[in-house]
Amino acid sequence: MRRAIGVFRKTARCLAGIVALAGIGLSLPGVVKADTYTGYLWINVSAASDATVAQATTLGLGTANIVFTTTAINFDLGGPQAPATVQQFLNANSAAINFVSGNTAANLNATFTTNSGPNALIDGGYILFTGTTGLTAGSNSFSVSHDDGAELAVNGSTVFSSPGPQSEGPPSTGTYNAATSGNYGFELAYGEVNGTPAVIQFSPTLATPEPSTLAIAGLGALGFGAYHYRRRRAAKASA
Repeated sequence: MRRAIGVFRKTARCLAGIVALAGIGLSLPGVVKADTYTGYLWINVSAASDATVAQATTLGLGTANIVFTTTAINFDLGGPQAPATVQQFLNANSAAINFVSGNTAANLNATFTTNSGPNALIDGGYILFTGTTGLTAGSNSFSVSHDDGAELAVNGSTVFSSPGPQSEGPPSTGTYNAATSGNYGFELAYGEVNGTPAVIQFSPTLATPEPSTLAIAGLGALGFGAYHYRRRRAAKASA
């Protein structure tokens, strides 16, 4: 009986630890695990002058010159206004760029430029970032620092739209009202059309464990305790 009580006490402690960790994870979203974001980059396209999420549909994800993943959207390529290469821009990110496709010398050495002339189209780099963000039920605020055009959509709804060529100013902000707490998909469009500086910085909330995951972990701990108790009883009976 004492052994049984000891086993159940250990199980109870385990469950208490799970509950405590759950409380920390749910109250502090963003500290549980990193997320990965995908970037689709088109080079020297006139659509860069109208950086909206809808442009990605027009361009087609399958035709992006470069596809990459990263754990941060924190690009800050400063300096005087001048053509910048794709590689220079990608190197300005605070986290590593992992190429999925298109990392050829020609693509990486291509430059973001502006065609001159009163009727010229503005060409440059257009990027669509996709990923997920953890939201709480109710209003959630977003802030994105950028030069040139940018637009953010969460769960298919536009949070802010500032698509035209421009200098970096105060961050663009907006809100999204989530029906329930959980993970929501986002799309962030960015157009770099005037050379450096080239800035796009966005810090989505990192994903937190779903309550169902925590419940499964708790049931697993109970199952382990019961299994351990039965083994001890069986060993004692056969002794």
